[in-house]
Amino acid sequence: MDLSNKLNYLKISTLKFFKNEGFNCPNCDNLKNKIIKRKYFVTSLRECQKCFLLFRAPTTTTEENKKFYQEKYSAGYGTDCPNEEELKKLISTNFNNTERSYKKYIEILKLMHQDKNPKLFDFGCSWGYGSYQLSKSGFDVESYEISESTFLISDITVRYLKAIRFSGEGRDFSNYNHNTFQVTLAVGLGRIRK
Repeated sequence: MDLSNKLNYLKISTLKFFKNEGFNCPNCDNLKNKIIKRKYFVTSLRECQKCFLLFRAPTTTTEENKKFYQEKYSAGYGTDCPNEEELKKLISTNFNNTERSYKKYIEILKLMHQDKNPKLFDFGCSWGYGSYQLSKSGFDVESYEISESTFLISDITVRYLKAIRFSGEGRDFSNYNHNTFQVTLAVGLGRIRK
């Protein structure tokens, strides 16, 4: 994310913070939540005390998300999909020794779950490089990316990373319950949730 986007996000978050807006759970609208981690004083990762959803606060509206993630969002290697030749090379090395390697996450998950391979939700999967590695390591992975541009760019990855089940903005989560996934992975937030 470039500096102007960060500053704009910080400005919007600061205004909401002082107006006390955007602290209800975006899933169940509950106001009772607990701060897990704070960033830049005005933003935080929170856990809803009713449905246990982890969410960023102050929250953003659907319109704010659409404007940001569909028009302005860029996160370097995370959103820059490689060309076909680069992707073949990354796959041949299983992404080892690259910024895109999920080796440490896979090791942690294997330790957490011993011999079981849990059903895993990769939230903010970008073009799927992490989901692919998780799937190749035996995890049952479902992936979500809000940015349509990243999601659409991933057409090339869908051909090569066939093990991934992708979905994007507008996905209906109403059929899922609290136990649908044993693990939620949000690498951009630095979180693994059991």
